[in-house]
Amino acid sequence: MEVIKANKLLIAQQEVIGKIALADSLKSSLNVLCQAIDAFWGSVAVASVMVKRENYLQVKSAPNLPVTYLESLNHVRIASDGGACGKAAFYGKTHVSKDIKNDPCWEQAQVDKALKHGFSSCWSIPIFASTKEVIGTFAIYFPSENTPTDNDFEFIGYFTHLAGIAIESDTRRSQELLLTQQLERANTQFLNITKVIPDVAILLSESGDYIELYGQKNLELHVHTDEIIGKNVCDLHSPATANKITNTIQRALCSNSVESLEYIISWNGVDRHFEGRVVKVPENVFTTERTVLWLARNITEKIKRKEQIESLAMQDSLTGIANRRCLNQRIQTAYQQAKTGQFSTAVLYVDLDNFKDINDMQGHGVGDCVLQKAVETLSSNLPPDIFLSRVGGDEFVVLIQEENYHTNTTALSYAEKILELLSKPISINNVAYFLGASIGYYLIDNSTKPEFDAISFSDIAMYEAKKRGGGQIVCFEPSMLAKKAERLELERAILNSLKFEHFYTLFQPLVDSNGNVLGAEALCRWEHPKLGYITPDTFIPIAEHLGVIFDLQDRVLADTCRLLKSVNRVLGDQNFKVSINISSILLKNQQLKSRILATLEKFNITPKQLKLEITETTLVEIRRTSLDQLKELQRLGMTISLDDFGTGYSSLSYIDTLPVDELKIDGSFIKSMMASNVKLSLVDTIINLGKLLGYKVVAECVETREELALLKEKSVDLFQGYYFSKALNKKDILNYITTNERNMVL
Repeated sequence: MEVIKANKLLIAQQEVIGKIALADSLKSSLNVLCQAIDAFWGSVAVASVMVKRENYLQVKSAPNLPVTYLESLNHVRIASDGGACGKAAFYGKTHVSKDIKNDPCWEQAQVDKALKHGFSSCWSIPIFASTKEVIGTFAIYFPSENTPTDNDFEFIGYFTHLAGIAIESDTRRSQELLLTQQLERANTQFLNITKVIPDVAILLSESGDYIELYGQKNLELHVHTDEIIGKNVCDLHSPATANKITNTIQRALCSNSVESLEYIISWNGVDRHFEGRVVKVPENVFTTERTVLWLARNITEKIKRKEQIESLAMQDSLTGIANRRCLNQRIQTAYQQAKTGQFSTAVLYVDLDNFKDINDMQGHGVGDCVLQKAVETLSSNLPPDIFLSRVGGDEFVVLIQEENYHTNTTALSYAEKILELLSKPISINNVAYFLGASIGYYLIDNSTKPEFDAISFSDIAMYEAKKRGGGQIVCFEPSMLAKKAERLELERAILNSLKFEHFYTLFQPLVDSNGNVLGAEALCRWEHPKLGYITPDTFIPIAEHLGVIFDLQDRVLADTCRLLKSVNRVLGDQNFKVSINISSILLKNQQLKSRILATLEKFNITPKQLKLEITETTLVEIRRTSLDQLKELQRLGMTISLDDFGTGYSSLSYIDTLPVDELKIDGSFIKSMMASNVKLSLVDTIINLGKLLGYKVVAECVETREELALLKEKSVDLFQGYYFSKALNKKDILNYITTNERNMVL
């Protein structure tokens, strides 16, 4: 029987050695060892091998241990109280737990699990590496108390040694595999870098001889790179370039910094631009001679792109003509030439009169096409030496230069020519668009001072041409600066007043024929601390230009909602309406609806209490999308009032299609109807038209008892004006609404 066991152990030994030699898996080798030991003791012993991982042990092989017990061996601490295996690994000595239950190195939880699985004793032997370092443990579990004999120790020690060889071999193979993978990855990365890096690395001697090349081989060095080795830079470059290179080499050798230069290689009539970066190579690395490493990069495409970018930076992307940056350079040149007395230059600032309406009503796509066509017209009909640039959306600057000083006459001549060209219709998709233009101009001559801003001065003159009705040509005059300064002061004042809340809202009552106050009109007012009272006709257009009209609108709407909230509380119903004025800029903005509804929701005000006043001109000019937005607000319950009716140019065939609930007779008719039969007839016509279309009719600017009596006879629905009350603040209009004084005036 002992012979049979010995043969089995010998076979197991040979199998393990074979697995180690053939680099089989560690677990497979250790399983053979464990099974051989289990077979040696029969059913009374179970073996396991644990491998050290930092400060704990992990089971690597235990083919016959119960799976439920293996869970407790997953992370055994290497410590004096870490059980038999943990203690053996901690001290590097064999530990025999003859009686697990009473061995103090076992924690109670470990004892309970061992006993539960029928293990009463355990022998644990440390496994050593060739360096005498503990790398694992061998453990044998018995169902009864058991103590090893010397023969047992000898037998187990032999297999423990085999386990150490297997573990160490596996560790070495893993390290070799990892190192191999790292080397392969590094080699692959190096090869990929040399493939994509846009440089060639050249090793050059102190005298300029080519020693070695690395990296790219297709930099178009005008000779094959294999032919370069052994040659000198003087053999391959022009004397000037070779001299630059050798000087750079000497600078690099005399310093520890990177030296650089750009140079050109001409080949087959084509110039190729290169960038060189040179650094000294430490001595005795490549050669005994002093050397430098030269990184050469072909930057020809980079130079071309830079030139293209510089060209594009001077060009308007939409029209292809010069932009403001290019214009500024030309203006500086004009100043310098004017100083010498050689040339004078006329600066024409051209603004397209009707472009904004086309752009707003037809969209930016059509607007862009109109601008391109306008530029084509000017470019093809003006002399090629006249400078044409685009400086803004629909604004252009034309420079006309002359050697003699008849520039004023010439400027007027060309300005008239430009007006004539831009007055002709422009056809886009078989639709004709009429632009027109306003032109301001300024002359740069030898009397022009350096601080004078020719573009700004011509721009100021252009705005004066606009104010005169458009289609005009105006020469800059110093007196215009005062108006410009006044406007700039107002612009700054508006922005500051928005910040410090200098704007406020007043309310003028709307009264019916029985004296009942049915509503009010909200009026935005501005009282500046230094400039005093400023009329809406003055500040509203500037606010629109600055893009802050929505800020004013939001404030008026919020004040209106606060008033309505107070009125609703006082009157106990929601029939009182307040009207707010909506400018064309606001109406064209698609955020109008959402912003109004958001404010109403914030104050819990119903849409039916809000009335939107739109001027007649604005309503017939807005785009379809804006009209749809207005119809949606009307559908939600808001009243749409057509303000200043009779002063616009709406067609009677068109007006009945507009979303209108109310006509408001312009105050100029009311003021003059008592003295003019024509104006009185117009008032009759407006009232009759409103009644015919089913609209309510409102008369504003009612100031006398006679005007009121006449309008009441004509069945006007609502009245507004100083006869009833001036515009009041929130407190005063609440008092006006809740007293009976208003009935005394009827």
